[in-house]
Amino acid sequence: MIATYSTAAATNGFASLSYSLKVTGIKSELAGTLAVDGSVASASVDNGTEATYSANVAYIPVKVSSGSFTLRGEADGYVNKTLTTITVASGSQQTAHFDNGTDLGATDWVGDKLPFAVKVHVAASTNSGNIPDVSGATVKAGDAYGVSCTDNSDGYYYCAVTEVETGVTAEAYNIGYGFGSTISTCAYDDRTNGRSGQSTCSIAFTEAHSSGSSSYVYPTPTPTPEESVTPTPAVSPSTSVTPTPVRTPEPETQTLATVNLYRRIGDTKVYVDTGGSVLSWVKTAEQFIAAGYKWEDVKNVPAATLAPMVFAGQVKVNSGITLRIRSLPSLSGAILGRTYGGAMHTFTGFSSGWYKIDKGWISGAYVKEI
Repeated sequence: MIATYSTAAATNGFASLSYSLKVTGIKSELAGTLAVDGSVASASVDNGTEATYSANVAYIPVKVSSGSFTLRGEADGYVNKTLTTITVASGSQQTAHFDNGTDLGATDWVGDKLPFAVKVHVAASTNSGNIPDVSGATVKAGDAYGVSCTDNSDGYYYCAVTEVETGVTAEAYNIGYGFGSTISTCAYDDRTNGRSGQSTCSIAFTEAHSSGSSSYVYPTPTPTPEESVTPTPAVSPSTSVTPTPVRTPEPETQTLATVNLYRRIGDTKVYVDTGGSVLSWVKTAEQFIAAGYKWEDVKNVPAATLAPMVFAGQVKVNSGITLRIRSLPSLSGAILGRTYGGAMHTFTGFSSGWYKIDKGWISGAYVKEI
């Protein structure tokens, strides 16, 4: 018996010894399977024991005497994920996978999928309205824009930018909506600095006004002045009469309720605060104009400025997925439950790309505001 291998009893068939830890099923956050071959994706433990790769599986001979340790799933171009306090047991092979899948019991360890290194959001503002989430565009990132990003069909694009690439700009084009071959860009964090989290940036296309201005702003209607009336000349009476002065009525004025309009820097959505620090999304330009708002009153502020306020609205879970509800706006939050594709939820908070619903927090990467 060897200490780092299973103690399965030998038979007259001469059963082979199994490695104590087996790692398989490493996936990206969009459920794409990565090849566990030590090149595309790999696995490692914090005690320095090396893995052996065969048929998209990593085998690690961890000693039972090692006690608890941390297992890391890795892939260049993605954000690494870890499983902590893993302990191998004598007499059985342990398995681990980074795919948010089913926990198969005491000999199974389940970790989160590996997020893409860079996530890009694309939106557009046209003369006929705003498109908050643009799908079907061509988005690239990395050195010389050599990384083609994956379209998630909800306005978000995922880019596997490797750590050796010094480029920090993503570009988008072919978005449609009359923009032709227009290219727009956004900047993300440098991957070569050892960044451990996912970097995000937003690209917003703005259609030029027909007058040739560089960006389109919905005009504030100019009131039409009343037609001037030329008075009829008075006939001079035989006796002088002093006319009674005619009082000109003051024009009626309409006073709109005082509101605050906000837009987070890098986000095309406009939110209105009518009191109580509760923000609601103004979904269309038509709705904006009908309410009597003015574009020059919109304040572009950092996301942190709006953090103390409460966001109110509804989101719909993307079709065909199962989405975990967590106790915190982070993958480190405890799993409180699940929701499914097509489900509608009212949210009352927003933090770091996560929405607060009645049962907890859900990731904004897999829902759409409606």
